[in-house]
Amino acid sequence: MGLENFDVRVASQQIRQSDHTGVNATGLSETIFAEPRQAADAFRLAIRLNEMESAAPTTYASLMTTVGRTPLVELGRLAKNLPGRVFAKLEMRNPCGSVKDRVGVALIQDAEARGVLQPGMTIMEATGGNTGVGLAFVSAIRGYRLILTMPETMSVERVALLKQLGAKVVLTSGILMHDAVTRAEQIAKQVPGAIILDQFKNPANPRSTEGPQP
Repeated sequence: MGLENFDVRVASQQIRQSDHTGVNATGLSETIFAEPRQAADAFRLAIRLNEMESAAPTTYASLMTTVGRTPLVELGRLAKNLPGRVFAKLEMRNPCGSVKDRVGVALIQDAEARGVLQPGMTIMEATGGNTGVGLAFVSAIRGYRLILTMPETMSVERVALLKQLGAKVVLTSGILMHDAVTRAEQIAKQVPGAIILDQFKNPANPRSTEGPQP
């Protein structure tokens, strides 16, 4: 077989799957090429295509799909005298800067999958901050109105960020989350089509962060 019949992309995929092990010019020559030189040329071409495809930027359908897949960094110096290896997962690499981005996506996707959250509805939630940010950016993407209740002791910067993401923020007196939860329940009864996702009791919350995660 000559180069004109050689599928470079197929060879490139084989190289990618094998991580360059077990695939070489000699092997290609034995299977599809009569001339070892042809195999070597084709192999180099496939390697180059594989490198180009690997270097190409990944595109995403929306910001929601960028949540997760955060990098793992080995803490070699800190774990120097330990029997195993220790890694840190950099959740600050999520789009809004915390692991709670996973929670925001999970709560809304779960409610949509169960059919309790429909287009045009309002999401009500009590939050101390980061979960609210996660809900706010997902609500902006999915087109939901979001009302958040928070203790008045939350920082001005946090409240400003939530408003910038499109959320309405209702502050409650004191520092207790219980008061924010109670206020969210009161408002939900007054707003037609409102739903409380209830991050504190919703099993979709821990499922978004427990166990192996991308």
